[in-house]
Formats: sequence, C-alpha cells, structure tokens
Amino acid sequence: MTTRPPIDLAELHTADIERSDVRFTDGEYLYVTSGKQLGYGGMGNVWTLTRWRIGQPSAGGEVIVAKTYREEFLILLREDETARRRFDHFEQVVEELRQIDHPNVLPVLRVSPIADNYLFLTPLAGQSLMSRLAGPALSPRERVRLFCQALHGLGALHERGLVHRDFTLHNVLCSGDAARLFDFDLTLAPYLLPEHERTYDGYYRGRVAGSPEFSVAPELLDEVLAEEPISPRIDVYAIGTALFALFTEESLYGAVPDLATLLYRIVEGVVHRRQSRIRFPDDVPAELRSIIETCLEREPRARFADANEVRVELEGVALELSSAEKAHGRFRVTRGYEFTEISPDRDAIFRARPDLSVGYEDLARIETVLSRHGYLLEKSLGRVKGHPIFLTLPDPQLVLQGRFPEVNTYRKIVTAIDVAARPDGAQFVETWLARIHPIVNRVRQGFLTSLHKVSYEKQNGLLLLFSEYVADPRFGTDLAEHELTLEEAFGLGLIIALSIARLHAHGLAHNNVCPEALVFKGRREAGRVEPLFVGLVEPSFESAALDEDVSNLAGMIMALVRQNRIDALRPEARPLVGELRDWLARTASHELQAPGIGELIQILENGLAAIVPNFDLVRGQGGDVAAFADLLVRHSLFNRLYSVELGRSTQP
Repeated sequence: MTTRPPIDLAELHTADIERSDVRFTDGEYLYVTSGKQLGYGGMGNVWTLTRWRIGQPSAGGEVIVAKTYREEFLILLREDETARRRFDHFEQVVEELRQIDHPNVLPVLRVSPIADNYLFLTPLAGQSLMSRLAGPALSPRERVRLFCQALHGLGALHERGLVHRDFTLHNVLCSGDAARLFDFDLTLAPYLLPEHERTYDGYYRGRVAGSPEFSVAPELLDEVLAEEPISPRIDVYAIGTALFALFTEESLYGAVPDLATLLYRIVEGVVHRRQSRIRFPDDVPAELRSIIETCLEREPRARFADANEVRVELEGVALELSSAEKAHGRFRVTRGYEFTEISPDRDAIFRARPDLSVGYEDLARIETVLSRHGYLLEKSLGRVKGHPIFLTLPDPQLVLQGRFPEVNTYRKIVTAIDVAARPDGAQFVETWLARIHPIVNRVRQGFLTSLHKVSYEKQNGLLLLFSEYVADPRFGTDLAEHELTLEEAFGLGLIIALSIARLHAHGLAHNNVCPEALVFKGRREAGRVEPLFVGLVEPSFESAALDEDVSNLAGMIMALVRQNRIDALRPEARPLVGELRDWLARTASHELQAPGIGELIQILENGLAAIVPNFDLVRGQGGDVAAFADLLVRHSLFNRLYSVELGRSTQP
C-alpha cells in the first residue's frame, strides 16, 4: 500500500486534523496527525500531532499540540467587525510573543490560516499547576518556587509591554521541576492598539473577559476604574488571586452561588487602601499575606507595578517557608454546590421534570452533548418558546483536576433548540451565529450578563444556548402580588425599555417580552435588586416582532400602574399620568399604530417627570436617566420581592 504524499499546510482542512495519519508540510517540517483529541473548549478543539524536520529520522519526532477554532467562532470572525479586529490584534500579539525566547514562556510555534480554519501550534509541555496541586504533595517552598518561575515568564511579557490578561494556575504548565506560562488567547499589546482602545473601557466596552475567580479585576467592572490605561497591574491582581489559590481550595471571595455575586464582590474590592476583607485560611503562609493583599488592592496604582516586582518580594520570603510536603485539599465548596463525586440520576431528573412533554430521550440526548462541554445535567426546567431548558453544572471532577475546558465554572441554564427538526434549520443556525450572537455580544451590559456562549452541535442537530444561572431569583410574575408605587412602575419600565432598546437599535427584537422573562437578582448585602431580561431564544429581525416587543412591554408596565395610585396624585399631575396609562393600554391592545421603542421610552420618562420633579431636572441636564430610575427601584423592589425572608412589610 502506497503512502499518500503530504499536502501543503494551506490545503489542510479541519477534518484532516481530526483524523489520524494525515501528513502535511510547512516549510522545513513534516507533520502527521494522531486523531487524538486533548480538549474541547468554548473557542476551539485541541489535538496532538507529531512533527519532524524534513530529512530527520522518523524515530526522532516531536509530539506537539494543535488547536483549531470551532465553527461558531469562525462565523463570528467572518461576520462581526469587532471580533475580526480582536483577532487581527491577536495575530500581532503572537508575532510579539515569538520574539520572546524565555525558558518560562511556552513558545508559539505557528499560527497560520488553513483551508477552512486557523491552526495554532505549541509544544506539548506537561500538566497545569492547578492539576499538579491535585497530585503528589508539594511543600509551600516548592509551590512558591514553581510560582516564581511562572512569574519570570510573565515578567518577560511585561518587559516587552505585553499584558497576559488571564494569569491563573490553569495557565501555568509544569514539567519536571520547571514551570512555564502559556495560553495567550487574551494577551494584549496596548502599544499596538489604537489610542482610544488603550483603556479597559475603550477596549472591552463593558464585556467581562478572563477567568472569573482569577483574572477579572475591579477595573473591568467599575466605570471609573475602567478609564485606567491597560497595564501589567491587571495581571498583578491575577497574581494575587492565584497565589491565594496556591495554598487553599477556599474561594478568595467567600461563598459565591453564581457569577453575578462574584462580580459584585470583585467590584466592591477585597482590599482597599490597605484595609483587607480577606479571610485567610491557616494554610496560607503568614509570610505571603501582605504580598497577596498588595496584589489585590482595588485601585490598580496601589498594587505592585508588574510581575517582576511581585517575584522579587516572593523570592525574599521563600526561604522562610516550610519545606515540609503538604497535600492540597481535595474538594472545594465555593459555587453553591460541593465539588464531590456527583452522579446525576437521569431517572430522578425525569420524574421531577415540571413539563411532562420533555421526554426521557430528550434527557439522554442533552446529557451526551453536555458531556462534551464538561457539564453534567442537574435538572429539567421545562420549556421556553417550546424548547427544553435545563440546569447544568460543570463536572466537579474535571474542575478539581484542572481539566474543565472553560474558565467560567458556574452553573448554566441551557436551552436546547432542535434545529434538525426545523425546515429552516441551516438558515436558523446561520442567523443565530452570524447575526444574532454578535449583536447580543455588543449590547450586553452590567453584571448580569446572561448569554455565556452559543454552540452548534451539528452531529446531534442541536443549537445550545448557555446562559448564566442566577441563584434565588425573583420574576416579573412575582410583581403581581404587590401594589407598586408609580415611581417603581415607571422607573422599572424605563429600565426594561432601555434594555430592549439596545437590541432594537440593531434591528433585533427580543421576541419574548413577558413577565416570565423578567428576572431579579437580589443582593442581600446591599439590600437591592438588579433586573434582567432573559429568555432570548428566538429573537427576530422582522418589523412585526419589533412592534410586538413594544406592545407586550407596554402591557407589562400598564399592569403595574394602578389607578388608585394615580387617584392619589396631586391634582396637577393626575390628568397627565392618567393619559400616559391610557396610552400604554391602547398600545398593548394594538389600538395605536406601532409606536417604536423610542416613543415608549419618552412616555415613561414623561411619567417619571410628572411624579418625581428631580427626574425632570436630571433629564433636562442630560444626566443618566437609567441610573436615576435604578435609584428609584433597586432598594424598594428588594424589600418587596424578598420581604418574606426579611420579615418586612410589602407596602411602603
């Protein structure tokens, strides 16, 4: 049997990487695929290859890692200008990284377009430091030695003006007694960015990027700090979180049941002007605590300047640390469930399902797909717009071993859309990935970022929408039990309308505006709620759907505006507010001819101006009307919606 001649790298397809014994060349190297998959992540898939210098004996091959991008990401690159600019910058960063020859930085061997994808090649280099901690015991001194090696690598990036942006224990590889920094997907070269993108707000535009418990710092979330220039100090914050995690399985931020709670804790700050809220477990050496606290200062300028400064401090105390071996904890309790041996019982999930139309085969199908993403099925939640929805959690064993393929390890709500059963299935997927997903990415704002990722599972015929889980939520339907003040009704309506308007600005209708899709997240420590519209399953570009959004929203708000509250107004305000309520009623019943979302916002602002004089002042001065509306509702609605637990009255 003759061996097929190798193909050129430019002719290589993604399917070739997934098969074994496909040979291709690139310059002086010959590569052979193994068909062995190492990982399955949110952006790409990872495989092993073997490469030889052409003319080298076949016994001397080197096993390396090849990453290709998933179809969803490729479509995003093709259709979304922002994603393309980010990827263009990434290619520039890779060229900068290739100029760094450092023993503690994993080299980037090649990034190149292939026939239908991009190929990213790096050496195969051991296990992550997080996984190493789960293995044979390491002494505190040895842990810090490996950690300092990684900081040597990070310092090399900082010296060249690069910011890693995702420094975690997962992104440090250990082989033998050496550690190397890797995973440069989020790395930035601020000096190569346009001037207006060199701050956190300028570059990220409110998007939260990074590993939530490690590399998400306050300057990504706080509007004032977001005006700071992008600098190595954001990596220093990540160093502090990683150094804490080097010695304990406890969370730096305490018990955090969902991502929203974590982000609140981050933006509030765990250290502010040397005042620390950190509760250090006994396992964290006392010699390291002040270093950790300086790394974690809320104000970037109060931290160490870069990785080299931190490393010098660590090396100064390393010899004071114990050399006695100590095992890392096995399980972790941080995200509302224990990282223990969990074996979900499909039969029990089936018996407890709230919607009897969700069949046993639906559960089996979703379990198979979720396992490829590293998730376990926890509960069936019914259906939204006819599609089954499920509560899922990251596989605790994968998280424990450092093998979970995503940086966000919180529960998710997954909507499974059976595109194989749709006559327009292919077009539906293309529309979601190429048009809807980029828009949703652009308009997401605030801590309650709902949509986590979208994944097309071609083999199973499913489009999966992964959304953030909200612990202990309240819903718009719960408001029916309460008689809201007019300030609350118009204020909440304005907040919701402004949220929907961000979609409408791109010609996209939510197409599921109803009380069930309005979620409130209660923040007990602050005594406030954050409203969020969810249920974005089948948004539409049809003009009729845009009109229906406005009609449905008008109906929701009208139901909250009680006539007896209007009757109690001062005489001069009563007629105007009554007319506004009548406008809402006629819009909800389609008596008015398709008013736009802008007109609805104007009506709600007029209502607030009639009953809250200070609102009219803020509006007249060009102030933030959404922030003012939030002040009117966030505490009072918390008291109403969480009043049973707090033992408070539901009426003002």
